[in-house]
Order: sequence, then C-alpha cells, then structure tokens
Amino acid sequence: MLARFGPVLRAVSANSTYASVVAALATMHSNSGGEPLFKTGTIRDSRTEYGVKVLKVHRPTLGMFKRGFHGSSCRDKEVQAAFKTMLVAFMRYANEAELLGGAADRGMAASGWASAEEVTEAVYAFEERIQVFKTAGYRAYKDAKNHPKMNYLSLATTKELELIAGTFAIFGVKVPTGLAVIKYPVYFGSLNDWIRADVVGNANNGRAILQAYLAYKVTRSFGAK
Repeated sequence: MLARFGPVLRAVSANSTYASVVAALATMHSNSGGEPLFKTGTIRDSRTEYGVKVLKVHRPTLGMFKRGFHGSSCRDKEVQAAFKTMLVAFMRYANEAELLGGAADRGMAASGWASAEEVTEAVYAFEERIQVFKTAGYRAYKDAKNHPKMNYLSLATTKELELIAGTFAIFGVKVPTGLAVIKYPVYFGSLNDWIRADVVGNANNGRAILQAYLAYKVTRSFGAK
C-alpha cells in the first residue's frame, strides 16, 4: 500500500531542507509540471485515475467562496465532519505505512504528532490556506472572462497573466506595497513564502505538516496500489 510514493515521502522525512520539501510538493501537487492553472471546458471524474478506483471525498466547495471550509449550514458542517473523519482514518493508515516519519511501531510521535486527530487538524488548515490562494486567482480569472471590459486582468504585451492586487486583498493575500497589478504567478510565490516561513520553518513539527499533506494528496489523487 502506498509503496509507489513511499520512497519520496521518506526522503522528505529524512531531508530537512526547504528545497527538498518544496520539490516534492511541486512534483505531486495538482498544479505542478508546468500545466496551466486553469483549464476550461474539461471536467475530470476524479473517482477513477490511472485505472485505479479512488475514494470520492465529499468536501466543501473549496476555492469558490470566501467562507472556504467555514460554511455554517447543516450541510456544510456535515461535509466538514465527514472530511475530517476521512482524514483521521487516512492518517492512521499512513502512519502504519510509515509515511509520516519513523517506524510505525514508534507511532506518530516519531514526527512530533500526538494523535491522528492532531495531524488532521494541521493538514485541514494547510489545505484551507492553499485554497485561499487558489480562490484569489480563480476569482480574477472568472471576472476577466465574464467582464472583459472591466479590465480585471490587465492586458499585457507578454503572455504573462496579470492580476489586480486588490483581488488578493479580499482574501488576505499580501502583495508588495504600492503595486496595482501583480504578475501571475506572484500569488503562488506568496504561498511559497508562507510555506517557507510558517510551515517548513516552524519548529513545532511544521515540516511534518507537509509530509502528512503530501501523503494525503498523492493517495487521494492516485489511489492505493
């Protein structure tokens, strides 16, 4: 189980450098490999990939609303509870597969975790933060597409996509002072800085958050073999 990605995750666990963690994240993340951030007209059924049936996870409509994970309706709460329950189960399983750092018989404590629930909260918060950054870019993209005359996306002489800085302020994404327009993918750079300072650089098992997140993402995306 998970053997396909075990060596990569163990390498991340053994190597504390920022570059190694980011490289692994970039390799496995859904927006990696130089693919365009936004693809129009194509919707993929994520329940089956590479011939492997994977778990269909009911989750909030991430990246589409400011509330993100924090919907307050009964349905939102049910989705959030189900998502966390799934994550807890996954983290226990990943621990048995020795993907959270250290041998399984040493428990999650080998990575500084007190419990599967604690890992889940960290991964949940990390996923939410990433969705906030994605939301900013997606909103600007949709606004430009639906209202081209409003100039939500500045017309550039190059192929680089430009986003108005005000769009990012709505979602609490920091941009350089005085800039009215920022170039894509500056907001991914901002996310990168946050990962470096507040996750990888966090003495309180920050890097282990990335380990757990990577383990969760690759398994959810590719299924278990």
